Amino acid sequence: PYPVWLNLESELVHSGITLVPLSINFVDEIWKDSPILDNKPIKSLDINYAGETSTSKVNRVWKIMKEKGADIVVLSALDEIAWLLNLRGQDISYNPVFFSFLVITANELHLYIDEQKITESIKEHFKQDNLPIEFYPYKSIYSSLGNMID
Repeated sequence: PYPVWLNLESELVHSGITLVPLSINFVDEIWKDSPILDNKPIKSLDINYAGETSTSKVNRVWKIMKEKGADIVVLSALDEIAWLLNLRGQDISYNPVFFSFLVITANELHLYIDEQKITESIKEHFKQDNLPIEFYPYKSIYSSLGNMID
């Protein structure tokens, strides 16, 4: 998290060490034979199993954001995204998650995901829950965040 970065940066400066943010992921750059990801669709979780609608969960997040004065929340933990949106995936064996990022603003959700995973039934899931959500290509998260900050 950013506060950790700031704290570390202020401690290291006394030792002549400077932290430099990278715009690329080094692991992606050097791991040339990484496995190809399957395009398995995601599924919505029935309310009987979820116990609470995604609208209810998101409304609680929006309430806390307002109380804390937060403009944007970025979720990168796959299990948190799956739980919040009542969705399940198959991108990691034995884990019901899917590769994604979720950006929550004051009145809408921005889901960064391989768009082939978004079926009509998933769109209907969000329509039924009356959630204002937009879908974006997974890899566009970094440029989008830069634009949101500017």
